[in-house]
Amino acid sequence: MIERRLQKGWPPELIMTRPESAGPHTEGRKAEIERDAKRGFALAGGGIALLAVFLFVTCSSVTGQSDPCKRTAEAFTMGNTFIERQLRSPSTAEFASTLDAKITPLRRGENCAFRIVTYVDAQNAFGGTVREHFALEVEPEAPNSNSWKLNAISAF
Repeated sequence: MIERRLQKGWPPELIMTRPESAGPHTEGRKAEIERDAKRGFALAGGGIALLAVFLFVTCSSVTGQSDPCKRTAEAFTMGNTFIERQLRSPSTAEFASTLDAKITPLRRGENCAFRIVTYVDAQNAFGGTVREHFALEVEPEAPNSNSWKLNAISAF
């Protein structure tokens, strides 16, 4: 039962009172609530521990450097940049998505090159939009470099 006590000022005080007829069921319910609370804390603690282990495993690295062959998104972007330089009207280019392109990492010692097979829709010299397919190979200048070089490119 909730009792509202009136007093000067705000907010009014709300007090939870136990009815006179509260019997053994109320005590049993209280024990059940406490048990559920303990289980909830145990589950939350376990979840936090699992999250900590997951973050440790995914964020740690043996050498302190990331694997250069996991830079597929950068390779795809740089590949599109190299293709764009080959186009007659680069401002009209609409490139394939990463899902439509095939990107294959090629490990070369400490570095990693990427073979990319993709397409681009762009206007030709006559103003018509055509789809042109490309196969190219790009790689970073050094394993953790932001500079990339084009090893080979061919349109088919």
